[in-house]
Amino acid sequence: MFSKPMNLSRDDLLKLEHNVSDLLKTLGNTLTQEWQHIQQVSLKENREPVTEFDIKIEKDIQQELAKLLPNAGFIVEEGDDIILKMNVLNSGNVRLKPTVLVEIWDQDQIEILKTEELIANEILPTLDGNIEFRLDSKGLDLGQYWSSVSVLECYSNELLTFDILKEGALTVKGELLGILTPGKMNVGDTTTIIVNFKNQGEKEVEAQFKGKISLGGRIVQILESEKLNIGINEVDKFNFYFTPQKAGQYVISGRVYYSGKKTFESSAILEAISDKNFISKLFLPFIYICFILVISILFYKIRKERKIYLNKLRGLR
Repeated sequence: MFSKPMNLSRDDLLKLEHNVSDLLKTLGNTLTQEWQHIQQVSLKENREPVTEFDIKIEKDIQQELAKLLPNAGFIVEEGDDIILKMNVLNSGNVRLKPTVLVEIWDQDQIEILKTEELIANEILPTLDGNIEFRLDSKGLDLGQYWSSVSVLECYSNELLTFDILKEGALTVKGELLGILTPGKMNVGDTTTIIVNFKNQGEKEVEAQFKGKISLGGRIVQILESEKLNIGINEVDKFNFYFTPQKAGQYVISGRVYYSGKKTFESSAILEAISDKNFISKLFLPFIYICFILVISILFYKIRKERKIYLNKLRGLR
């Protein structure tokens, strides 16, 4: 989430003002409708009462501002890692291992609360590389913070802002898009089974696929992937290798478990064909043709020998 500074034109500001006005009207209507259902749930920073409605309004505002001002900042839930993503282009002629310095300031930008110096993976000359760092948010209370991110070799510095919200404020949602197989294969061959999963929520999730491969109702292989961190709106895949030992129709089924939730179960069919049967079916016409040719040649030779034999008998007479 390494973003460029904002440079808003007059038209951008007018559009922002119009959209924010619509948002405030919507929130006002929501407040009127739900006023009787507000319940106090906690104290924010040990002094400010927070209600379910406050949490909802704060979340709605954060979401709308993120759409209107995508470079304005990002959101982190309490206890989650602070994730910084950036793209660095190596425009030189030597290998580069960028050094990234991150300083996290308080809301008033008076005190540095956390400092991290990180070294990225090597980037070859003329190529660019995507860099991702994770910083522990432990010790940071709910509220707004500023982060100064510098790439020392690039003489680059960006100032970002982010908010830490109460745990559970962001929606967690994912979908198992499908299980991909080749459909048909030969017994004894090895194939790759691919499971695609999309993070449709508002925060990064840790996902793992668990499933099985069955033949005739009996489990022949358990599928359990490593855990993957999948970002917002990202699609990632789990790969498995399978070698069928018998011919038949295999059923691959399972679901993805992510951040305390799980998807609907999905399944796919894989048909394994006996290699011998496959070869027999493939070469059967060829075998028939060869058989007919052999019979024809034998028939020709028999006729030829019979003719020679008859000629000899006539000569003896």
